Amino acid sequence: MVSPRYIRLWLSFDERNLLLCIPPIGASAYVLLIAILPLIGELDTERAQFLIGSTLRCSQTLQLTHLIIDLSDLHNVDATVAQELFYLAETLILLGVKPLLTGIHLNIARTAISLNLNLKNYPVFLNLQSALKSLNYKKDE
Repeated sequence: MVSPRYIRLWLSFDERNLLLCIPPIGASAYVLLIAILPLIGELDTERAQFLIGSTLRCSQTLQLTHLIIDLSDLHNVDATVAQELFYLAETLILLGVKPLLTGIHLNIARTAISLNLNLKNYPVFLNLQSALKSLNYKKDE
């Protein structure tokens, strides 16, 4: 079996900008394209829709294999935004991108449960480090 190599990609959402930075690494026969989407602060419906559109376009353009959606710094998620995030995860799966969720706070968990959102299709991790470890990510690669 070929040892996995990674192209590291960080997606950062800041108001109206989706910033991409791809550090170069060596080529390999087996490459995982992993992006991390840290959600920070308040996320209203307008921002959520912009985020979803941008994330889906980037995921397809870059041919991602995994997207880690980090919710640890996201405050107050209402029902509409929770449904938008669920839509993002479902659409990613249809595009062949595996979403991983990290940092789910109690209020986000309560909202998801009250909406009866089925999160069984998504691996959920306590933090970003756990999600990266599950993908055999090594910082030195």
